[in-house]
Amino acid sequence: MTLRMAMSATPPEPSSSRYVEVAPSGTAKLRLLKLGCVELSLDGYQARIGSEVFQLPLKECRVLELLMNNAGRVMSRRELLDTVWEPGYPDHNKTLEVHIRRLRLRLATCECRDLIRTVRGAGYMFDVGSWTSPVQPG
Repeated sequence: MTLRMAMSATPPEPSSSRYVEVAPSGTAKLRLLKLGCVELSLDGYQARIGSEVFQLPLKECRVLELLMNNAGRVMSRRELLDTVWEPGYPDHNKTLEVHIRRLRLRLATCECRDLIRTVRGAGYMFDVGSWTSPVQPG
């Protein structure tokens, strides 16, 4: 009996819906990282490299974010894997190297390939040396 009543009931009017229409209050504030010719949107997983805009997969975005946040500092493979994937992540398939290579290919389209540098035996770093000016003594 209840089943028949539910089937014969009319759908609610749009005005009686539990959803309320809300007018947009303006543009949202996005979190952006900008270093040299690279601008990274942390909320939209997009990178603007020169004049090109790329949609990045989540892990590539996280690797680039971590390198940019630690620009000028060498980050070990283990540190990157533990932060971007999970602590103790076994990287048997060279996952990190694949993501670094893909990021370098994107950077190469805008002549910024050398921004991610391999430091042999130590790890990777976002190289700020090529576009920062030396500090002048005061």
